[in-house]
Amino acid sequence: MAPPPADAELAAVERLELSLLDSEVRADRARVEALLADDATEVGASGTVWDRASLLDALSRDPAVTGHPVDLVTSRLAATWCW
Repeated sequence: MAPPPADAELAAVERLELSLLDSEVRADRARVEALLADDATEVGASGTVWDRASLLDALSRDPAVTGHPVDLVTSRLAATWCW
């Protein structure tokens, strides 16, 4: 497992990202909506591209977690944050 992020902001982002792997969070559509950006996309292991609406629907139908992060590395990509 990777060492913890170097600063509080990165640690907060990592905590929020990892919360999406909590079955209770995934089952709560409002919590997932709060975590995902309006333009959120994800590429699944199969190559399927999921948009925000697809992610919300899939997680509300099946909130079970089937895996865990491996070699997670959190890094800052820019000097500013966009919320």
